[in-house]
Parts: sequence; C-alpha cells; structure tokens
Amino acid sequence: MKRRNFDFLLLLFALLSSFGMADEAKIYQSGTIVSVERQEPENTYIGAATDAPLRSDVWAYRVSVRIGGMVYVGHYEAATSYVPGTWTRGHPVEVRIEKKQMYLRMPSGEEIKMQIVGRHRVPLGS
Repeated sequence: MKRRNFDFLLLLFALLSSFGMADEAKIYQSGTIVSVERQEPENTYIGAATDAPLRSDVWAYRVSVRIGGMVYVGHYEAATSYVPGTWTRGHPVEVRIEKKQMYLRMPSGEEIKMQIVGRHRVPLGS
C-alpha cells in the first residue's frame, strides 16, 4: 500500500513539474524584420459625412519577418501609435510560429502575438 502511495505521489510530482516547464519549452527561430507598414482603417461608409461613424482608435500594422527562405506577414494592433523601436528593417528578432500565430520576443523577454495574414517564399539569391 505504501509503495502505491509513493508511486502516485511521484507521478503527481512529475506531472506538476512538467506544467511549469511548458513555458521554457518554447522554441524560437532567428528572424529578420523585413518591413513594418501602418494600415489605414477601412472606411466603407457611404453617405453624408456627418453620419459617418467615428474613426477607429486601433492602430494596425503589417509586420513582415524573414525566417530562412520564408517571409511571414503578421497583423499587429495597438491602442497607441507605438511600435517597438527594434522593429526596423534588417533588425534581428526572435520569432516563434505556432499554427496561424506569430510571436515576436522583445529584448525584455515579452512576447508580442500577431495573426499571420500571409507568407511567401523568398526568391533564391535574395
């Protein structure tokens, strides 16, 4: 009976410690910022200007990151016009791709999540 309790506690400890290590298991790749372009909000309103809805307070950007021979384009939204200073053309960045999401790791360790809206191969020799 004591052996069974010991085995159960050992299994429980192993499971709990594996949850704590999930954050550390994230695998990042080295990438390079290709471009950061501000996206204008779409205005599909047709009618008098006084009846038009207010402009969006969300700032949207298209962030292109090259990883090896592939360029991933992410959609980034912010409440302010702030874009991290490290997001300049040619700047190296640590990137993690997970399904349809791209995560850029900032120098502070913070992750910025964005939806992947496109990707394309880079021509050979570029």
